[in-house]
Amino acid sequence: MGKIMQLHQHSMSETISKRYFQEIDNINQYIGVEEFFNIESKLIFEIYHLESAKAKKSLHELIDILSIRFGKQVIKIVRSYFSVLSSIVARKLLDNQVPAKKAFAFNIACNDMIENQMKDAEFLQFADDLIDFFVYFIADRKQPTFRHQTVNKVIMYINDELENDLTVESIANHFHISTSHESIKYFV
Repeated sequence: MGKIMQLHQHSMSETISKRYFQEIDNINQYIGVEEFFNIESKLIFEIYHLESAKAKKSLHELIDILSIRFGKQVIKIVRSYFSVLSSIVARKLLDNQVPAKKAFAFNIACNDMIENQMKDAEFLQFADDLIDFFVYFIADRKQPTFRHQTVNKVIMYINDELENDLTVESIANHFHISTSHESIKYFV
């Protein structure tokens, strides 16, 4: 059984390698492809800085590049790219202290909408709506800006745990501080 899997993996690796070299040979005929990842980085920055109009423009530029490369298959590829983009944003949320279960739920919700609600004829409007949702979600997650960092962390924790029964004691335990700590007193 192990040898069969190794042969299959080797065969798959060869197939991917062959396809990669075919794409390398063809890529020069597609204008703008070399800028794809620079524009994508700009897009992620714009989303995270709540620049919705700029992010929409950047996403449309990416869609244009995908259109050049994939022609009639562009909607299928854009659908797939929206899923990738949702995963990138979910990972950024996780990097920014969003609880893993919420980042995962965010990604699942986005992918479900892409798969089940995106109409082929309206994919550009869907792209704009997706950016609006990303920006809305991130704006709701922005870190409070109190001078005391523990206060900021407590606020974010309470926001993340609203559906749970929170007590002053449970909050204090989570942050390894006493219930008399000034950050907890702020909320009492």
